[in-house]
Amino acid sequence: MRNAVYWFGIFAGSVIIAAVIGFGYLAYRGSSLDKESRSYANDAVLAITSHWDVHALTSRASPNLTRSVNAEQLSSLFEWFAVLGPLIEGHDCIGGSSIAAFAGKPTSITARYVCHEKYQQGAATINLALVKIDNVWMVNGFNVSSPVLLAHKPTP
Repeated sequence: MRNAVYWFGIFAGSVIIAAVIGFGYLAYRGSSLDKESRSYANDAVLAITSHWDVHALTSRASPNLTRSVNAEQLSSLFEWFAVLGPLIEGHDCIGGSSIAAFAGKPTSITARYVCHEKYQQGAATINLALVKIDNVWMVNGFNVSSPVLLAHKPTP
């Protein structure tokens, strides 16, 4: 009996130590991913929205985003977004990254950011979804909302 309690104690201690090391690694890794993804988000929003450059988005787009929208739709959207005019004042995006790991599936690294920017014709909020594929950050979702856009809603 004493032997079983001894081995159970060693096992429980090992599990606790492994958990502490694992959480420490995730905290360290998460912090560096947040810095990377925030920098990427700020740079991407600046490049894409300074003059509403479709190519700046498509060159950063994930395969998933590329499959979900065609070039004609994207050009039409960016013509509408251009109503906002050029970027006047950019701010740091707010958000963070996350890591999802499931048994039997590859680890997924994603990030979500909200960017409040000021353009020549008014303010806009950019929602940006990022994904890290093969150690490269890519834009996985891009959404622009602004009262200015609502006032200039395109006709179908």
